[in-house]
Amino acid sequence: MGMGKPFLYQVAQLFWEKEGNSLSDYCFVFPNRRSSLFFQKYLGQISDKPIFSPNLITINTLFGELSGLRTADNISLLFDLYSQYTIHSESGTPESFDDFLFWGDMILNDFDDIDKYLVDAEKLFTNISDLHQLDSGYEFLSERQRRAIEEFWGHFIPYSDKPKEKSFLGVWSHLWDIYSGFRDSLKSRGEGYEGMVYRSVAESLADTDALPESLQKYKKIVFVGLNALNKCEKRLLDFLMREGVADFYWDYYGDIIRDRQNKSSLFMDENILRYPSAYKIEDDSYYQGKSVQKIEVVGVPSAVGQAKYVIEILNTLIPDEDEAKAFSTAVVLPDENLLLPVINSIPRTIKKVNVTMGYSLSNTHVASFMSLIAQLQKKIRIKGSSISFYHSAVNGILSHPFIMDIVGKKALKMKESIIAKNMVYVPYSIFAGEYLILEMIFKPAAFFSLDKGEMVKCLSDYLTDILLELQKSAGAIDREFIFSYYKCINRLKGLNLPISADTYFKLLGQLVSSISIPFKGEPLSGLQIMGTLETRALDFDNIIMLSVNEGIFPSRGVSSSFIPYNLRKGFDLPNYEFQDSISAYHFYRSIYRAKNVYLLYDTRSEGVGRSGEESRFIKQLKYHHLVDIREKIVSYKIHSSTRKVISVPKTPAMVSLLESKNFSASSLNSYIGCPLQFYFRHVEGIKESDEVKEEVEASTFGLLFHKVMEVLYKPFAGKVINPELLSEMIADEATLKKTIWNAFKTEMELYEVSGKNKIIEALLERYVKKVLELDRDNAPFTYHNAELKCFSKIPLASGGEANLFGIVDRTDGINGNFRIVDYKTLGYSLDFKEVSEMFDASVEKRPKTALQMMLYLLLLKRSGKLGTMSVESIEMVICSLKDLFKGGNSSFSVSVDEYEEFEKQLVSLLGQILDVSVPFTATENEKICEYCPYKVICNR
Repeated sequence: MGMGKPFLYQVAQLFWEKEGNSLSDYCFVFPNRRSSLFFQKYLGQISDKPIFSPNLITINTLFGELSGLRTADNISLLFDLYSQYTIHSESGTPESFDDFLFWGDMILNDFDDIDKYLVDAEKLFTNISDLHQLDSGYEFLSERQRRAIEEFWGHFIPYSDKPKEKSFLGVWSHLWDIYSGFRDSLKSRGEGYEGMVYRSVAESLADTDALPESLQKYKKIVFVGLNALNKCEKRLLDFLMREGVADFYWDYYGDIIRDRQNKSSLFMDENILRYPSAYKIEDDSYYQGKSVQKIEVVGVPSAVGQAKYVIEILNTLIPDEDEAKAFSTAVVLPDENLLLPVINSIPRTIKKVNVTMGYSLSNTHVASFMSLIAQLQKKIRIKGSSISFYHSAVNGILSHPFIMDIVGKKALKMKESIIAKNMVYVPYSIFAGEYLILEMIFKPAAFFSLDKGEMVKCLSDYLTDILLELQKSAGAIDREFIFSYYKCINRLKGLNLPISADTYFKLLGQLVSSISIPFKGEPLSGLQIMGTLETRALDFDNIIMLSVNEGIFPSRGVSSSFIPYNLRKGFDLPNYEFQDSISAYHFYRSIYRAKNVYLLYDTRSEGVGRSGEESRFIKQLKYHHLVDIREKIVSYKIHSSTRKVISVPKTPAMVSLLESKNFSASSLNSYIGCPLQFYFRHVEGIKESDEVKEEVEASTFGLLFHKVMEVLYKPFAGKVINPELLSEMIADEATLKKTIWNAFKTEMELYEVSGKNKIIEALLERYVKKVLELDRDNAPFTYHNAELKCFSKIPLASGGEANLFGIVDRTDGINGNFRIVDYKTLGYSLDFKEVSEMFDASVEKRPKTALQMMLYLLLLKRSGKLGTMSVESIEMVICSLKDLFKGGNSSFSVSVDEYEEFEKQLVSLLGQILDVSVPFTATENEKICEYCPYKVICNR
């Protein structure tokens, strides 16, 4: 291996030397447009004076010009195919177009192959009911083909009643009728698919000895850089060779490509023997037989990481804005999804970049945005004059970069309002009068009572209006994507199909997924970025190839086909071995003349279809061709460092803020657990991001339960409740259900209980009834208060005061004893031997709940709610829903000494919180960090 003159340069130089000014009488045919442009550039460099250019075309263009047929677009081909399918379908009610789409594409590809390889479709699709038929109707088959077909049909004969076999044969028996009807329909309009265009040319040549008129003006037609020829191409090349006007130049240079054990050489022998070159091109890629090539294989554990590593390579290869070196460098992307990450990684020193590969429209911002629009319209709710939209699509749209660019912070405020009010369905009225784009989006695209024909028009007009408005503020690349999407919608609208809204969006998605956006630029300047197909016939000094993974390059996937492998083999249709050889040729040919080759692959093995394995091509270079390769793995370095104790010094302003706050049990427990967590939450006010809750979480379940219990007992505050009353409450299911429904409404702003929430509703009813039953067992009792808010000030040792606050779920009295009751829907911790355990963060199961109950006791005592009652007579009760069906409540009481110790410890804690000299430090107990929402901030 080594570096030398590009193949196209050598061909251009050869013909300039041989023909000079008469080159204008020549036609050169290339595998793609890009190779023709490079050839033209080289020809200009070689000639020392202006010349008339020869005609430079692609092989596809040549067939198109000779056929006279117009190539139809994919979507209209699919509809034509579907109409033929419905005509010839066995069942009276064939499947919908939605269901047909997937295998319609598959059949279209099969028909394309059948025509390009000149297969007798009637013979291929004929049902064989008896293997003896092969003896009479299939004389043209070779012995190898006959064996392959016998093996295939042997699975079906004698016929079985297996559903899959019956279904396959049911469609198979009509494919000839569909194929012939489909072609006739297209031909009547002067249209065709690519294979049909090719076949029409090949068949027309069989009926003539005269050179087509459009080719008679050329002295020679020169085919350059082709490789895998289909039978139609071979027939054209054979014809032109017989006419004496054809010449051929094949890029089969180097020991590796010529190696018979390398699949890259699969088509080489036939092409060179069957289509010889008039002139010989010497291979000058070796200098005295020594390779001067550098090949480096780099493993990177990330797809985007590969794109970022390209920066390092380019900075080495192209220093100081050297445009000539940039033009002689190609970044090759077997995986088109890396196109945008690569473009965004190009160093600023490289001023010009030319992209010659398609980028899937379905991977763009506009596709993701329109997908959200489709979700919005699918889940629209219209009740009378009330129109609302499901929250997930609404919030997705408000967060999308397109809307953020136009609406800015207002979009975030609207989203925050939707979350704060827990709007599961968002009324369209909140978008009225705000921004034109929001008014255009948040309205019904169509009323679903419309007939299907009108539906398509309404949906299309709605989407195109939005796209036209977005285009006004979009960047250059996004405008290109928007325009392509706009064309898809207009194409769909123009077909005037009677389809439902669901089918419309599915079909639009299918159409969009088939569109690849070509990046147009000046192909003869700047860094070259291309897919593997775009490398055909081109050579560069520097090749950087990404995603050289097994399964990506070469691709693991085999194109889906309705024609089984055996029949494909029997009728000489392309199969996976054919595809492998094409990939191998592209790979080895593209790196052959390069001076520097960088092959990057993703080392990760997680996920579907990701092996983390380097491509077989790399292994072949190493182990079969024994090429000297430098290998390395790029890894992310993780340095372990001594962890510092994170602390935030207090300021007088912080202390002043805290002095004005009310300290609750939760805030005190937060400080004891981790002062730094307390700081983030209660000083800086950093909250976890919220979202609309349409399903009940554990914390929300507690809110609902508390609300239901409060409402049920509220009418009886200060009264004695007897067992009979509680039995009536348990039996009154209508009131109970209404109370629960109202709780959903007030606490979650849900206006209907559906889905999983029906289960929550049933659970709530069960738990509430159980609490009422336990209360009935303890009745009669005096019910005092529910959700009692208590405030108190407590003097500190420093001379200042601290504010305390708590909401007591329930207070009541049984047999003269006063009870403080707290409902717990989650776990709780009561056990302690010493009061000091409540304030000690190092205690493994610190009794946080006991601290909470003691604080309630202190608040009730200090606010005068307990009168002259002794603290020892107060019972503190935990009503845990987890334990309701295991024996009821847990309770405890404390002595006067314990109460006084609690007060002393509390004063000390509050004094520490308000002491400006004591910083907020991170806890040493890392178990507390495990579920802390702030651990990212403090690097824990």
